Order: sequence, then C-alpha cells, then structure tokens
Amino acid sequence: MSALEPVSPTANSTQSDLKKQPRSVTTEAASLTTQIFNFLISGGFATLLHWAVMAALAKAGMQPVWATSMGAVAGSALNYVLQFYWTFRGNGMHGKAIPAYVCAVIMGWCVNAGIFYLLISFAHFGLYMAQICATAVVAIINFTVYKRMVFHECIN
Repeated sequence: MSALEPVSPTANSTQSDLKKQPRSVTTEAASLTTQIFNFLISGGFATLLHWAVMAALAKAGMQPVWATSMGAVAGSALNYVLQFYWTFRGNGMHGKAIPAYVCAVIMGWCVNAGIFYLLISFAHFGLYMAQICATAVVAIINFTVYKRMVFHECIN
C-alpha cells in the first residue's frame, strides 16, 4: 500500500479506531450546519420564553434590566435541555456540562445585561430593539462557547 492510498476500516478495527479516522470536510460542514440550525431553533424557543417573561415583568412594573435578567433565567433552563439533547446530542455527562453551562450562562447574562443597559441608557434604544441587539451578540458568543467549552466532551 502506498502512502497516498486511503486507509479503510478493516474487520479487525475496533470502534475506537473507527472514531479516530478523520471525517470528510463535507461531513463536518454538514454537521456544523445542522448544529447551527439546531442551535438557532433551540435558542429561539429559549429566547421566546426569555422575552415573554421579560415583557410580562416589565409590564408589571419591574425595572427593565431586572426583567430581562429574570427572563434570561427562565430561558436558560429550557436552553440547556434543548442544546444538550438536540443540538449537541449529549450523552448524559451532565456532571461536566452543567457547571460549564452555568459559567457560560453567567457570562451571557452579564454580556446581555451590559449591552441592554448601554443601549437603553445611552443609545436610547427602545426596550425590544435593545433586547434584539443584545440577544444577537450573546447568540454568537454562546454558540462558540457551547461548542468549544460546554458540550465538547458530551458530543457522541
């Protein structure tokens, strides 16, 4: 066999040997595209819950930054379940994923609240436009953090 011939699995290959073989670029791109799609759908449902709680609390008279923070708590719980099981296809290693997720969520809450505060206080954005902008920034950060730090050991 020459050095340029592809190596194919043999009858003697173990399951771990098969996992070590490089995946094709096409397969990786499709997998990443699926993850991004699933991330956006999962995050969308969590964000809808976040915004619904935020709107209800703001309408009830709660200060906007507190209202969005409480909405983020509700959305985060739903988001963990959807991201773990659907987007990143976790295999039950919650002992590692949950602490990393909590740290990522705290960071996301801080970024969300900070951007939200700056936009409503200094840029004079409306409540909902400020939240849309803050959510977009946090979503980009979250996908990267979830993929590389939170769920990377849980992926099958």
